[in-house]
Amino acid sequence: MQISPKLWSRSFYLMCGSNFLMSLAFYFLIPTLPVFMMEVLHASKLQLGFVFASYTLSALLIRPFTGFFLDAYGRRIIFLFSFLVFALLFGAYALVFTVFQLLILRLMHGFSWGITTTSFSTAVVDIIPAKRRGEGLALFGLFMTVGMALGPWLGITIAGDNHYDRMFIIAALLSMSGFMMSSLVKFPEFKVEAMNQHFNWHKLIAVSSIPVSLITLLVCFSYGGIIIFISLYAKEKGIDNSGFFFLMYALGLGISRLFSGKIFDKFGPGKISFVGLFSLILGIVMLALITSHTGFFLSAFVLGIGFGTAFPTFQAMVNHIVPVHQRGAANSTFFTAVDLGIGLGAVITGLLSDYISLSTTFLICAFITVIASFLFYRFALKKYKIQVLLNEIWTTKETEKSEIDESDKNILLN
Repeated sequence: MQISPKLWSRSFYLMCGSNFLMSLAFYFLIPTLPVFMMEVLHASKLQLGFVFASYTLSALLIRPFTGFFLDAYGRRIIFLFSFLVFALLFGAYALVFTVFQLLILRLMHGFSWGITTTSFSTAVVDIIPAKRRGEGLALFGLFMTVGMALGPWLGITIAGDNHYDRMFIIAALLSMSGFMMSSLVKFPEFKVEAMNQHFNWHKLIAVSSIPVSLITLLVCFSYGGIIIFISLYAKEKGIDNSGFFFLMYALGLGISRLFSGKIFDKFGPGKISFVGLFSLILGIVMLALITSHTGFFLSAFVLGIGFGTAFPTFQAMVNHIVPVHQRGAANSTFFTAVDLGIGLGAVITGLLSDYISLSTTFLICAFITVIASFLFYRFALKKYKIQVLLNEIWTTKETEKSEIDESDKNILLN
């Protein structure tokens, strides 16, 4: 009987804990920052849109360069420095008095978020045993899910009646605690060839990860449209407590992550991807056609199952087909697709909803997910299987070459 390699190492515990604290602080701001802008800074809705867009834009721009530097110079310094900056910037929100100051701060925070999350994912893949990569990434993401579920509620509770400074300081302290945990992680070392440190535009993208990343972009298109407009949609349907939608979504997300990774490691991405993509299509259609509170919240749970299954599966796939010195580029390519998908989904859903109902717009999102499913099984999955096979052949040859070199060395020494 083959024994599975150990997943829950000290470093993995620390990474999961710091991921939770970082996510908790990040989600403090999701429901509270718009209110802070409107009530304290007296911002317009247009200014609010620009400020939120600046965060995503800066994260999107920095990710490809982050991938290159992670592969060229290692993970530890880049990850810890960006995490420290990310944590300290939470305290800077308490010093903001104008919309322009907030815009600059959000640009800086977006840059640090883009670097931190890309290096975080790359570093944790290095720590997780290859044979348990799907399970490890799913469980790692589960800690972010818990932060996603608790963060908005805690942020609103701590801010209370205009106590935003208190919320910003607590968010900074939580992030600093996460940084301190991460600083205790033992990062695996790998040999960096001198040729890999020369900058080249082609090194910003991992070409082999593009097919799966494009599928992820299409899937995240629906996510962006739903998450941004769900509160408005709830009001249209006469549903008061839209916050419960996020709780049910996080519940589905958490449950799916408990089993999706293990299935990926045992059977590969084909079967588990079907569960994720089918759940997404079903959840979006349910949301578009709801006629009751029960249907609204049940669709959130089904969507959570879908995204919680598909996202870690696709992330494991892009990391599975690249060598260790290209994982930074693979993760930056993947997360760039995520950011683009969410951004495009939010913008296009907003444009369409001015001319057609949100229900019809969500049905279009469901159709786009159907197209993503077809492309995944018709093209991306086949390319993935070919790449995995080629990597196995290459690894075998490298192992044999290493053994031959070691044998020759022993002969010379003797």
